[in-house]
Amino acid sequence: MIPGATIALGILWYKQGGIDALLEVKTAPVKSALIPETLMNQLRERLSQPQGFNSYGQIQEWLTQECQVVVAYKTVHKIVPAQAECQIESTPST
Repeated sequence: MIPGATIALGILWYKQGGIDALLEVKTAPVKSALIPETLMNQLRERLSQPQGFNSYGQIQEWLTQECQVVVAYKTVHKIVPAQAECQIESTPST
């Protein structure tokens, strides 16, 4: 059984654009990266240096203070190991 809302939406699309509107393949908008690729490259370079960062909290502070990119600690903890291919101790900054 097809829900009534689905049928109503199909009729609306047909009224607005004909059969072409019904056959159009719709895609979700692309979500932009929270940390741009150029900034990830800078972060990778910094992490490869001996002084690097001691914690994800330090990375979060660096992003905010030096790069004007405000990112939650949880996001840094999730993105950095995946994108920068590194692991750091998990201590939030205070």
